[in-house]
Amino acid sequence: MTRVLTAIALVFATALPALACPNYSYPATNTHTYRADQLTHGREFDHVAGGHANLANCGHAIGGTVAGYVSTEPNYRFTLLGADHYSVYFEAHARCDTILLINAPNGTWYYDDDSAGGHDPRIRLRGSANVNGAIDVWIGSYGTDVCPAELELYTRR
Repeated sequence: MTRVLTAIALVFATALPALACPNYSYPATNTHTYRADQLTHGREFDHVAGGHANLANCGHAIGGTVAGYVSTEPNYRFTLLGADHYSVYFEAHARCDTILLINAPNGTWYYDDDSAGGHDPRIRLRGSANVNGAIDVWIGSYGTDVCPAELELYTRR
């Protein structure tokens, strides 16, 4: 009996980090649909950066080395239409050190920490498979803190 309980405990202990990882199959907190030409002047969305899912435990699911804290469900799901000939940009701006995590329509994960300068992340998506369809976005914090943040979404030809 002790061996069975130990085996069950080990299964749950190894499964818990996977349960606390970002999951694009969860419903997003916010959903929006745009044509790419509607975003040439950009849109801004207020959010709170951070969460309880430690990305350091999720590299196996996302691929590569990532750091920061996000929610398990996407903060935003943007469905983009007619974006074949556009680059789509996502930027987060906040007083804390923020990160962005994106799952593109083709299932590819993208992560960024500081490409927009300072502690602000920027991710650029391009190519039909990456920009047409549902794009899931997580706005996280590099540390365990949470802070008000702004997500900026815009397109360029």
